[in-house]
Amino acid sequence: MTLLAAEVCLAQSGTAAKDILSFADHLFAQRDYYRAITEYKRFIFMDPSNAAALTAEYQIGMSYMNGEKPEAAVQAFSDLADRCIMQGTGRKALLMAAESYSRMKKYREARDMLEKYLTRYPDDGDSDAVRIRIGWYLLCDGQSGPAMEKFRTFPAGSLLRSRAD
Repeated sequence: MTLLAAEVCLAQSGTAAKDILSFADHLFAQRDYYRAITEYKRFIFMDPSNAAALTAEYQIGMSYMNGEKPEAAVQAFSDLADRCIMQGTGRKALLMAAESYSRMKKYREARDMLEKYLTRYPDDGDSDAVRIRIGWYLLCDGQSGPAMEKFRTFPAGSLLRSRAD
């Protein structure tokens, strides 16, 4: 009987966690970012082993960024990127950490994040787009010479070569 009661409680907590995640997503869609953060954190607390916990962590970073807290977004994305190096969520988080830095006009730090991305994922299909962003951040930082050098490194067969030119 005790085992059955434990199974019922576990099933109910899983349902409750899904409801919390749905509510967090609803709050995010309504642009109520700070309440969404609380609900994403509640979801992670209730069901940390759930596969959706990483997505909830990513959404916390997005909530901070959209809620005009780029410093907190950088921290959330950087932590996630460092813990999930071999997962797609970690890749996206690293790119969003760079975007968060750029929103603060910290272009050197944004470039550092993107250089880390290229080092971690040298064969990634988005490498050329990342290189363009690095060049763009160099331009934003007033470094037109290094930006032009970065743009000249695109291989002739790259789909983004014309954009770099």
